Amino acid sequence: MSLLKSQIERSLLNFESKTRLEFTDFLDVQTVTTNPDVTTNSARGPDVAKAPFVAGEAKQLLILAYQRTGSTFFGKIFDWDPQALTPPDYEVTAVQSALQGLFTCKPQTLPVEMITHPFYGQFLLKSTRNYSRCLVRHNLFPQCGEKLHSRCLRRFGADENAMSMCHFHIARLNTTAAGVLWYAATHGISSENDPELTTTPAGDAKSRSTRKRRRRRPPDRVVNDPIDETEFHFNDYVKCLSEKAAELLDCYPVFISGCSSSNLRVVKVVRGDMRAVDALMRASRNFRLVHLIRDPRGVTSSRRRLPFFHSIGVKASNMVPEAAYYCEDVIRDIRFRRELETRYPGRILQVIYDEFVTNAHENVRRIYKFLERPLPAEVVAFVNETKPSTATSWNTKLNGTQVENIDNVCKELYEILSEDEDTFNFPMR
Repeated sequence: MSLLKSQIERSLLNFESKTRLEFTDFLDVQTVTTNPDVTTNSARGPDVAKAPFVAGEAKQLLILAYQRTGSTFFGKIFDWDPQALTPPDYEVTAVQSALQGLFTCKPQTLPVEMITHPFYGQFLLKSTRNYSRCLVRHNLFPQCGEKLHSRCLRRFGADENAMSMCHFHIARLNTTAAGVLWYAATHGISSENDPELTTTPAGDAKSRSTRKRRRRRPPDRVVNDPIDETEFHFNDYVKCLSEKAAELLDCYPVFISGCSSSNLRVVKVVRGDMRAVDALMRASRNFRLVHLIRDPRGVTSSRRRLPFFHSIGVKASNMVPEAAYYCEDVIRDIRFRRELETRYPGRILQVIYDEFVTNAHENVRRIYKFLERPLPAEVVAFVNETKPSTATSWNTKLNGTQVENIDNVCKELYEILSEDEDTFNFPMR
């Protein structure tokens, strides 16, 4: 018990009176010299000679993609690289800090639910296998978020008052392991795994008054007040997280060991933001970005088959608004990316999925050349054995009117992409 408490105390030293870790607290910013005379061709590949890697340090690759853009197949390429660490694909809220935590092997800066996500068990990648086994041993896969779903899951007809209270409570919580344990201790939320963790530090008057003010829900009555109900569910959520956090401390060394031993760390996001890339570029000269884009007609055709889009009221017969959203996102990211390319020449590669699948072997070689890495035989075997989805399958699934409407709302994207020399031209019907 004393060992566990000392571990927690050491973790708490990082933020003392703060309730949130700031990205800049652990961001080791390095100066990157740029050459204004250097030109890059992001469509076919930047001049990698102008952006040398730092020898002896792991390479970092972020794949910035979008939903239904072929990112699953693209990302799996690196699953087969025996020296690459590829964490599971899921979204993070604090994009910059979470990605930095992954790239620098600092699990203590990551949200508890992020690094105990069931994806670690579903995809037993070689690079994360030992960590997944540690999570299984400690039964850390059950998700605490279910404690909040009945009150805080955004859906049609949701109680707006309850939703605002959910946001109020969640905004106060730092969901790293140390942050959760600190919150539980200072708010008198008991943990079944370690009752002593709920004891507030002696002499902390603020903590005692906080505990005194906390409302408890009697087990023999139904709470009708949405504020009381939301707080009860939130405290139940924190209790669940604190129990996981205490156990998770044993798995941190396993995570760090597996991560630190890899010389290529790859993360794929489908709801990222190009604005998060600048800080990551400054943090490490070994950071690289692949911007994965797909024909909006293929994206729209793929998304229209997903149950999620039907559940939020999107009609399969009218996916034009969805196409417009996608194209607007890509246009925004391309414009910001071009600014980054002038500051960080040779470190960004644009990949058009539709072109990639037409000659996967050659394009995989191009990507590994961009990373200045030899192409592993395991990756070659994966490409040989895997047939990605046809890039032009939308041609048989969308009618002429739908295609014309998508082309109209995405006209600006087509024009922007055509500005790149030798860029891939989307096939027209």
